[in-house]
Amino acid sequence: SEAYRLRTIFHPDYFYPILYANLFTIFSFIMDFALTMILAPLYLRVERLPFPMALVEAEMCITLAERRPDRFRVFIVSSLGGMLYAFFVHFVSTALGFSLVPLPFWDLTSLTESYMPGALIGISTEAMTWVVGMVVPFPAAFYMLIGSLGIWIFGNTFTLTLFPQFFPLWVREYRPGMGISAIWQRSLLRVWIVPQIAFGFALAVVSIFKARKSIISTIEALRELRGYSAVLSPKILLGLYILGAVSSVLLFHYLVPDFPLWIPAILSLGFSAVNGLIATRALGETGTSLLLPDLWTLSVYFSGYKGVGAWLIQQGMLIGGYAVPGWVTNMKIAELTRTRWMDFFKALVIVYIVQRLFGWTYLVFFWSMSPIPSVMYPAAQIQWPIQAITQCVWMTRSIKLTQETFFYAFGVMLAILLVGETLISKFVPFLSAALITGTTLIPPYAIAMFIGSLIGRYVFPRILGHEWWRRYRVSVVAGFILGESIIVGVGVAGSLLARATWVWPW
Repeated sequence: SEAYRLRTIFHPDYFYPILYANLFTIFSFIMDFALTMILAPLYLRVERLPFPMALVEAEMCITLAERRPDRFRVFIVSSLGGMLYAFFVHFVSTALGFSLVPLPFWDLTSLTESYMPGALIGISTEAMTWVVGMVVPFPAAFYMLIGSLGIWIFGNTFTLTLFPQFFPLWVREYRPGMGISAIWQRSLLRVWIVPQIAFGFALAVVSIFKARKSIISTIEALRELRGYSAVLSPKILLGLYILGAVSSVLLFHYLVPDFPLWIPAILSLGFSAVNGLIATRALGETGTSLLLPDLWTLSVYFSGYKGVGAWLIQQGMLIGGYAVPGWVTNMKIAELTRTRWMDFFKALVIVYIVQRLFGWTYLVFFWSMSPIPSVMYPAAQIQWPIQAITQCVWMTRSIKLTQETFFYAFGVMLAILLVGETLISKFVPFLSAALITGTTLIPPYAIAMFIGSLIGRYVFPRILGHEWWRRYRVSVVAGFILGESIIVGVGVAGSLLARATWVWPW
């Protein structure tokens, strides 16, 4: 296409790609809106999940808006701490051309690979992970740590040493000295990509079983909840969900008519609800998103499809629920800041329109500066070839996966969660969502978050006083995050300006 030579999307050849992309986005928006309006009252008003990060963001809004002297003082001092950290770790490192500390984590696999091969052992050097841990409930941080260590340290080691016959490709590809990044990529691809989906389904079954009475009572009470129920009844919400799902499936079928229609229909209508249910619960309990592997790619793989078109469709185009955790979190923030739920969605629609217009403009601007990928855009130059190679590996079925792995993993994890919910929970709190979230979180981040939670629970209350820490804990975390974000943003902007000056020969 001439558009590639001109490097612009303002070209007739881009009309249909942009049209289809926006149609998929609109259909997904409708599905996620319906799911959000059903799950929000369940998780916020019936089960009252904590949503730790909502507290941080709400505190940031309240502190900046009300400017109460005591909270604002703590907020500003904490933001200075975040600025200082970001300045020395990010800004100075960019200026010097090398990192003062290893980012994003300190890789310790070289110290342990002789007696624990394949173990992802390291610790995060990103302060935000530690700080966020201070507002994560301690039981949630503990179970995330257990899940992470069980999969990425003991699981990786045992599949190499005790059970090498089950995953021969992983055993063949592992080499000492690979490091966290390489081990993470290969073990996920060869061992854990299917079990992680199975773990998610096990969590969905347990979550639905636990909340069965709450789900029924919430649906029955939707008509009485002010703010949206006077306009949107459960039947309307269900209708919107089906409308968005069916529309996305029909559009996909129009674009890829040679792919079996029943597969996207089941995934769009069924798994979208499961995805929203479990991901929102995980975020509500732990403050950390639960990112399931690419179920769409696995479905195309196991379908035996011989074409190309279905491989080029992204998971989010057909499967909804990905925006629901963030939207429910924002509705929690709206409650904390005394804002109506529907006002959030009105703003969301406005922002979407503005974002699209400005996003296209920025894209054309960046593309006109230099080809993408190129040395001007090193992330694209590194990541895009990797993504293309990975997609070709899937399309040629160079990855060997079995359905038995899914069912074994599902059965084992379901048994663990049921034992935890029925027996362990009688003596100590048991958080299924936190455990499953931990299985998708590599140890450097899980360890840092757990230590941060320990510090927030036991150390700072003793040093600063229990009452002071209880009152200002969220202000400290919100201030630090804001301070670090400002310096990182300034650094990125400065890097863009610096690159823009030397691209031209004069």
